[in-house]
Amino acid sequence: MFNLKTIIIAVFTLVLITVPTAASAFQLIPSGCLGDASPEQCGLDELFQVFINFANFLLSIVGSVVLLMFVWGGFTWLTSGGSADKIKKGRDIMVNTVIGLAIVLAAATIVYSIGTALCRGDQSCIRNLNIYSASDDVISGGVDCRDEENDGKKCGTEKNYKCSYELRKCVTACEADANLQAQNYSCSNIPLSEVNETAARAYAERYDCRIGLCPGDWNNICCPPHSVVTTCCECNISIPGRPEHDMRTFLAMDSSQCIEACESIAALKLTLIGDTTTNPASVFDITPGITPEEEPGCREELGY
Repeated sequence: MFNLKTIIIAVFTLVLITVPTAASAFQLIPSGCLGDASPEQCGLDELFQVFINFANFLLSIVGSVVLLMFVWGGFTWLTSGGSADKIKKGRDIMVNTVIGLAIVLAAATIVYSIGTALCRGDQSCIRNLNIYSASDDVISGGVDCRDEENDGKKCGTEKNYKCSYELRKCVTACEADANLQAQNYSCSNIPLSEVNETAARAYAERYDCRIGLCPGDWNNICCPPHSVVTTCCECNISIPGRPEHDMRTFLAMDSSQCIEACESIAALKLTLIGDTTTNPASVFDITPGITPEEEPGCREELGY
């Protein structure tokens, strides 16, 4: 049967093995600030990351230290031989260990809470709070995006996130594409009440967007800056005495553009039938604000 001396030796051995292993797994200074890093790559965010990394390191070894202190306190208590001073000393060691553990956990919670608050809800930023806590895999499931070898590698826990070595962080695949970023592409929601694959692909074709580069469902796609048209205007052309040339069509544009476009269509129609005397502005009227849900023709025009 093991005696107390054997147990203490085993615990000390465990600590001696655990601490160096934990230390080697954690990189205190972000790799983006090492080597030939530029001043722009090492700022306030990286300074705060050092505190995050140190907190992660403490949490990785605190279990072994607490175990060691409990064994030490228990050993002191059990070998007291009835001495009140030794009993008190052993008990104090165990009580102080619990208090110390509570302080460490509270401090770690405060550090992460401050970091989360500074991120202001940015999920990519929140994921990056842990991204340097280990050499490869981390709590969030991401990787060290300040390592050039991980450029383009999947990071984070959601789909369509990649490491951008240029940005030194985990971003959407839309943000990670340098060619798209040169054209100011970004992830944006399709402004429709219901979006399926067909609607998303039609919207993407209309506005030159890219599908499969943003997190979420079909309603979140990678698009360039654009003015979104979600309604149509109805253009009605009625030429007096020539009902066979009456026309009703939907145009995906606002009312001011619709007037000009509808008048151009009326002028072309009058030209085609050889009418050079009728004023095009007198043969049409428009109805703006038609939604794709109201009229199939508008839905077809919008491509949804």
